[in-house]
This record gives sequence, C-alpha cells and structure tokens, in this order.
Amino acid sequence: MNYRVFRKTSASSTWKGIANTTSTSYTDTSAKSGTTYLYTVRCINSDGTSYTSSYDSSGLSIRYLSAPVLSSVSNTTSGVSITWKAVTGAEKYRVYRKASGASSWTRVKTTSSTSCTDTSVKTGTTYTYTVRCVNSAGTAFTSSFDSTGKSILYVAAPALSSISGSSTGSITVKWTTVSAVTGYQIRYSTSSGFSSYSTVTLSGASSSSKTISGLTAGSIYYVRIRSYITVSGKNYYSGWSATKTSDPEEALSGLKTTISSMTQSYGGTWSVYIKNLETGDILNLNEQSMYPASVIKAFVMASVYNEINEGRLTETSTISSLLNSMITISDNESYNELVRVQSSSGSSFLSGAAVVNAYLSANGYTNTCVHHTLHPAYSSLVSDGGSNISSAKDCGVLLERIYNGTCVSKTYSQKMLNLLLAQQRRTKIPAGVPSGIQVANKTGETSTTENDIAIVFGEKTDYVICVFSSGSSYGATGIKNISKTVYEYLN
Repeated sequence: MNYRVFRKTSASSTWKGIANTTSTSYTDTSAKSGTTYLYTVRCINSDGTSYTSSYDSSGLSIRYLSAPVLSSVSNTTSGVSITWKAVTGAEKYRVYRKASGASSWTRVKTTSSTSCTDTSVKTGTTYTYTVRCVNSAGTAFTSSFDSTGKSILYVAAPALSSISGSSTGSITVKWTTVSAVTGYQIRYSTSSGFSSYSTVTLSGASSSSKTISGLTAGSIYYVRIRSYITVSGKNYYSGWSATKTSDPEEALSGLKTTISSMTQSYGGTWSVYIKNLETGDILNLNEQSMYPASVIKAFVMASVYNEINEGRLTETSTISSLLNSMITISDNESYNELVRVQSSSGSSFLSGAAVVNAYLSANGYTNTCVHHTLHPAYSSLVSDGGSNISSAKDCGVLLERIYNGTCVSKTYSQKMLNLLLAQQRRTKIPAGVPSGIQVANKTGETSTTENDIAIVFGEKTDYVICVFSSGSSYGATGIKNISKTVYEYLN
C-alpha cells in the first residue's frame, strides 16, 4: 500500500503533498518551529499517479515546536549554569538532569528564560542536562527533547577571603577551601581584565593560602581562583571566583563615594578612615593632619602602657585611675598628668610630651604629635608653641593594633580595649550602630571640632572607623549618620 502525506497551515488554505511513503508513519523534517500545521493522508497507486481512496478533509492539527538545543553547561561559583537556544513559539522551558548512574531524568526548574543555574549539585558528581518546552501553565509538554543531553563534572569554586601585600613585591592570597577537590589554580594579573596573566597551581584540598613572590613592588594585582578535580589524568575545573585586588581601597570604593557625598553635604572639613578587620579592605577619605581634641588621649594611653612595659613607669593604682578617667570620661587633667608622669622628673609636661612623641614616631604614627595641655583643667596651659595633631588613619592603625593585640603587648592591648569599651560618651559612632553591638571608642570635641574613633564588633564584620570633622554644623550628627551607613554596608 502506498500513501501520500499532505499538510497545510490553516483550514482555509490548500492541501499540499509533502511525501509519498509505503509506511504508516512519517516525520516532517521541514516543519518550522512555532507554526501550526494540519495533516492528512490519502492512498495512492504504486506509481503515485492516481488516488485510490478518499481522505479526512479536516485532518489533525499540531503546533510544532523544535526541541531546545543546549548551548552550554558550565561550572560557576553558584552551581552548574545551563544555557540553550530560544525556541520560536515556546512559552516556557523545563530543565532536567540526571546524575551519573541514574536512569531517569529529574526536574530542575521551569522557566521562561533560556538559562538557569542548578544550585543543588555536589562536587565530584557528573550531571547530564536536557531541556524541553512546556505550555505556560507547565501542565503539558510542547516539544520533544535531546535524550543525550550535555554532561559536566561539577566542581565547586572556592571564595577568595583576602589579598594582601604587593608593596614589597609579593602578595598573600587566602581563600575558603572546597572539600573533595584535587587542588586549586590561582590566576593573577596587573590588568583587571586579565589580558595577560600568570597562573599558580596547587595540590591539596586543604590548602587555604599562598604567598606569591617575585612581583613588581608597588603594583596592584588582580587575583581570582578556581578549584579542580583530576580524573584519569584530566583536570576538571570549577568556575572562577569573584576577582579581588591587592589594592586595599578598591573593594570599598562604592562606600567611599557615598561617604564623600555625605561629607560634602555637611560642609566643613572631614577625614574618614575605615578598615574591614576581616578582609583588610580600606576606605581612606581626605587623609590629612587635623586637630584631634581629646582623641589624642588614645595615643597617650598607648604611650603610658609602653613606658610600663619597658619598666620606666610603674602601673600603680593612681596610674590606672588616671587612665580610666582620661579614656572613659575624657578627663583633661588626667591627660595632662599622664603626659607629665612620663618625663624623667615626673612633673614636666613638655619633657613627657617628648617621650610620647618619640613613641609615636617609633611606631609609625607620622601625623600625630603632642604639643600642649588640654583644658579646661586644674593645671595651667603648657605648650611648645605647636598644636596637637593627628589623623584618622593614624587613629585607625592604633585601633587595629589594639584589636590584634599588638599595641605594646597582648596584655596591654586588652587593657586598652577594656578602657575603650567602658567609654561613656556614646552619641557619635556608637549611636549609629544597632543596639547590643559592642563599640570601643574615644571621642574628641571642641566648639568647632567633632571627632570619634572606634572598633566596632559587628554582627558579621569587625571594623575600625575613625571620623574627624572641623567647621561643620553637622559634626556629631554627621558622624552618627556615617557610622550607620558604614555598619549597614559591612554587616
């Protein structure tokens, strides 16, 4: 028996023969996706010259959609990314997978997009993916599918924790480890687009840091990392991590723009220093020497403990009481006396200031110096003719050392931290963070100056924040607002 297959695209159009066959089935390979076709069949003689039957004039209709063609499957930082070519006329797509050894397909996601990411994957497992068209309600298939699909061995990507160094010709890269991998590959470049780069490959899933030497001192390096699994001599790689840079100020550049705009709107002169103590990222806005007011007392505190540590001063109850009053209630006479007791005579402010300044210079606080007593106080004004100065950055470095236990010693760093945590003036930086968050701070203010420096023990991130302002009517309020903005950004 011979048959002729006809089709047309609408009820009112004319039937057109598309194939002769002796079989009782036929595949129309010339159909266009998204087009509705009507089909009918009629018997013909063996040489196809005449019809030997009537036919169904209504025919059967179908809207043809081609099977989606997968473009790629790839490992990313969040899972396996699956992409496919759009199918003309498709309403939605359904993504399926099967793990190695599985016999049936498992649904991953239904979407109107032409891509999705499978996040429920496990490192070391091979997955095969395919896609099929479905109707808008997701209740019926509207296309066939590629039964072979595309396969990939999933490898999870590590996350970069920090990049430090480069000023001395080396960088230290740290990352979170990934279990069940063979090792890691680090790529670094002086170009953010990695137009040229070098690669370091490390073996071992437990490796979590690498120092790369032989670099150009002072250059900024961009770094990314991926993990790999070796199977039968072939390496299978994860996606690349997000890029980090050895420039400590780049990560907080967006926050810097926000704070810069805020300070400009407040008027006056502002200097802000922030350091994320988890990642080492820095924000340094308008670095300059400014009048510190009572913030200078934090440096005198460090110098006193240094003299005690060196055996040149005894930690008596009187000294401890003066330190407590100087920091927690910002008593000026306690500051004046603690500078005096550091002199060889125990009574000369200027000689004591020389000791403090020698300590500051030896420890790299290049923009900080003690020149005069603070008032109102019981004692008379003493000055060498200069003005006390400091900078937000110097304060930030001091606080970071206290946090890390390296200011004078671990023991004395803890004592300094305890004094700062007991601070009673809490209307600036502490007022900008949520209730219950620990803040170790020291304020300073005059009629034209509002300053505050602090270590903030955030819910997710610990950081130092130091804000100096002069000549602004928004001083205290501005510091509180900046504190709130920084906390929300980092936590």
